[in-house]
Amino acid sequence: ANDRAIRALLADLGASFLRHLLHLPIASVKLIETQLPKVIERRADLVLEVTSGDGDAPILHHIEAQRQNETNLPARMMVTAGLLLDRHPGQRIDQTVIYFGEEPCRIACEIALAQCLYRFRLIDMSTIDCRGLLTAPEPEAAVLAVLCRATDCTPEELVQAIVARLFAESSGAYRTKLLFQLETLAANRRL
Repeated sequence: ANDRAIRALLADLGASFLRHLLHLPIASVKLIETQLPKVIERRADLVLEVTSGDGDAPILHHIEAQRQNETNLPARMMVTAGLLLDRHPGQRIDQTVIYFGEEPCRIACEIALAQCLYRFRLIDMSTIDCRGLLTAPEPEAAVLAVLCRATDCTPEELVQAIVARLFAESSGAYRTKLLFQLETLAANRRL
């Protein structure tokens, strides 16, 4: 039998299939269009292949930066995971959303399907103490501190501390790049 005939048979017998083969209690059934779009334009914010020092196989780390509470974000992340798995078969994938919006984070980080639970890591930058990033060895980490919670200073004092560190530990084009990144992130936080 060809695929079209099997699809037609399933459409006619769908309720019986669910009731008798999967033993699901059925009150009513509605046929849903099965034609799904094949072309999906999806660009991840960042995908890194990371090899740890413990000899394990490399892991793809997918990172998304998010400023707004989007209810469809978990589905979007799941689609991106599927596309990454399709492009990199057998590769382990780890996903993280970094939220730095002004509103309290209300993003769900999982989708419960009947046979599986999909989830990704969610980091709400407003819950992270900025001191850890501000004192990290890499100047780039200090730039990220502007997205965090300032516990012992005002946001303006935090920006001043970051700028002072960048001037002390970087120079030339590298410093210019870091200052531009700081300015961009501070503007997103309206600082």
